[in-house]
Amino acid sequence: MDDGTKALVSNSTKDAAPIPVGCSLFDTHTGFDSIHELLEYMLQTYGFFIPFIDFLLDIEGLLLYLGYKIGVGHSCILCHRQFQSTASVQAHMRDKGHCFISLRNSDGEDDMELAAMYYFPNTIDYDYDAQDSEEDGSWDVYGDGDGDEDEDEDEDCDDGYECGDKGPMGVEDATLIREQ
Repeated sequence: MDDGTKALVSNSTKDAAPIPVGCSLFDTHTGFDSIHELLEYMLQTYGFFIPFIDFLLDIEGLLLYLGYKIGVGHSCILCHRQFQSTASVQAHMRDKGHCFISLRNSDGEDDMELAAMYYFPNTIDYDYDAQDSEEDGSWDVYGDGDGDEDEDEDEDCDDGYECGDKGPMGVEDATLIREQ
């Protein structure tokens, strides 16, 4: 870290304070009676919502973390760009529409910064028994292992389309193949 960067970090954190839980992350609005009221305000005013809130382990912990990121780190919660003050990062987020969080980073991979705050139970039960191995070496992930998942392949759907395979939820695949 060069001297200029050290000075910027030192000056920006000297008077920095986290945005308290219960205060808006994007402006100076305070006085909410509950976290629900705060979240409703930020949703209506800035479009902020917490993705997959049912899988979030600690909503207050997430708001505290975001309050530190904005108030102390002066960093945008979406693009992670750093600014010199809380007011300037808040203005950036409002102006650029960065008033939301993403569980994916710019490379399309899971953002490990927020992933630790969530618990996603295993939604697909993979059966890795040798008997489920297909002849070509692939796995029968969605089937029952007997290899007869293609039985209904010739069934016709409406409008002259051939139905696709059933997906993991037992619903026909959205990809339809036009009959020749």
